[in-house]
Amino acid sequence: MKKIFKEALAFICVIAIIVTAVVGIKTVADNNAVLGCIDDIEVNNIDNWRSGCYSWINGRYTTYDNRLCLNGYYSFESDEYKVVIRDTSYQFALRELDKDKKFIKSVILKNGDIYMPSERAQYISITLYKVENEKNINYDTFKKLFDGGVEFNFYSLSKGSAKEEAEYIEDCEIDNLSSWRSGVYYYTNAVYTENNNRICLNDYKMFANDEYKITVSDNNYKILIRELDEDYNFLRTYTFSDGDVYKPEDDAKYIAVSLYNSSKDYGLSFAAYEQMFANGFVVNITAIENDSVSVKNESAVTFDNFYDELKYMLETGDMTVHDVSEYNMKFSTYYGTYQKLITGECYLAYNAAINQTITSTKNSSGKIQTVQLVNMDRDFSYRYEKLKNAVSEVKSLITDDMSDLEKTLIIHDYVVSHTEYADFNCSRSATGPLVYGKAICSGYTNACTLLLHEVGITAYMVNSSSLNHAWNMVEIGGKMYHFDATWDDTRSSLSGETDHTYFIRNDNEFKNSSKSRHYGWVSYEFNAVSDSSDYENWFVHDIVGNMCYYDGYWYYAEENNIVRSKIDGSDKSIVDSKSDKVILDKIDNGVLSYSFDGQIYKVALKN
Repeated sequence: MKKIFKEALAFICVIAIIVTAVVGIKTVADNNAVLGCIDDIEVNNIDNWRSGCYSWINGRYTTYDNRLCLNGYYSFESDEYKVVIRDTSYQFALRELDKDKKFIKSVILKNGDIYMPSERAQYISITLYKVENEKNINYDTFKKLFDGGVEFNFYSLSKGSAKEEAEYIEDCEIDNLSSWRSGVYYYTNAVYTENNNRICLNDYKMFANDEYKITVSDNNYKILIRELDEDYNFLRTYTFSDGDVYKPEDDAKYIAVSLYNSSKDYGLSFAAYEQMFANGFVVNITAIENDSVSVKNESAVTFDNFYDELKYMLETGDMTVHDVSEYNMKFSTYYGTYQKLITGECYLAYNAAINQTITSTKNSSGKIQTVQLVNMDRDFSYRYEKLKNAVSEVKSLITDDMSDLEKTLIIHDYVVSHTEYADFNCSRSATGPLVYGKAICSGYTNACTLLLHEVGITAYMVNSSSLNHAWNMVEIGGKMYHFDATWDDTRSSLSGETDHTYFIRNDNEFKNSSKSRHYGWVSYEFNAVSDSSDYENWFVHDIVGNMCYYDGYWYYAEENNIVRSKIDGSDKSIVDSKSDKVILDKIDNGVLSYSFDGQIYKVALKN
């Protein structure tokens, strides 16, 4: 009997082990299973979420106690989705995957963003995370947010499940702090941008009246209004004080509203604004005419004609005086159109012009009579073509499967490898590195900003008067990082080689660098803070020389070896070796070239 019992017990244990193994395998498989269509699930139901995240490298489920992610992959039916995150300290990290569940790219989404799936995408996965101090939260924290009524949603716009127009400014409780969030609408495109020292209304607003009175009870504070057209394209900016009257332009449909301290725009916080409102601070935008809807005096056709004429002037460098009186254009509409062009379709042309400005005259009615470009030099067309060629060359190095981090690395290495430090006429502009191959720090920085802009990555310039120096901060995965292309060129450990010491670093690393410290920096565009530790031990920082991408891998030289790895340093292997130092040249059509002892060697890479 004892023997039978032991055998039975052993059999039960074996079965238990097998069941556990099967369940374990199934759990892992289910982590990346397609669970249905995102259009049909209740995103705001905590039951559809679990602890963890989807990897920014391959889009696969990864355990992570401080983040929340949907239970699996989802297909989609709609062309557009609106993001609703009613606590703006949180964001979505969305990963796109193709029909074979191969990772395509990541998209960071904030409250109010519109997400449009890329052409190759067949599935998506969504992670919810806290932008700052996420290590202090867990699943219970998220559950309390959901249970407390905080909305985290992903609405289909095409199907109409939540196709909502923007709220009218007339219906917004502007004097209630719950209508505001920390941040600002960026001055070149009116896109929401983090800024701890300012607050802005939660979403864009529409308007139904011709005139609005501005109320701000503290004279140190100003209202910023950015106007946008019906396609959410930025038009122009206004700044208002207490008692001012705001008159929306005819081509505007939406407005983005921010509030800031004009005398001390730093050291504030959302908590400080909370205290101000609690102590009786008053801010409002009040309709003067409540019963009249704005009438469009300038027809769409007329506006389009003027737009095309101004675009032609910018792209050709035409400095003749243009009579535009037939368009009956207000100054703000004309100048807003100019700003829209130089930050959009004519961005490259504007950067190709060194000292270009635009002038205008008005008729007796205050409408624009003539416009003219001035200070266009004879080399403008040459620089413009060279800029377009440089952008095309960089884009040819970038593939659809690259992450924003990898695209930024391509741009960093391109600028560093194509630029020599030198001061001359164009050294402070993007044309310095990208046209003439020479620049000082502001030229390096502007070139990186331009190229990053062209591939859809947010970047800013920061300046240090203490160092008499400028460099970039770039947004990767919803977090800001420093990168200094100038010092990676001029302070390389090996003369003439691309360094990566100052690429994708946080504040602490820049302040305490063992090679050269950065300090005293400011930015006039955003709160210039980088506190992420995600890349503090990144292997790329130790690479001196070119880094080339091919078929999902990065190739680079390490002493006498050509090696390859993934962008996170994983899956590393030796491609070729010599007896001494090798220098990687390039990869062309799947053939890697490198030099050793004055000779060129080539290696055919396998897909």
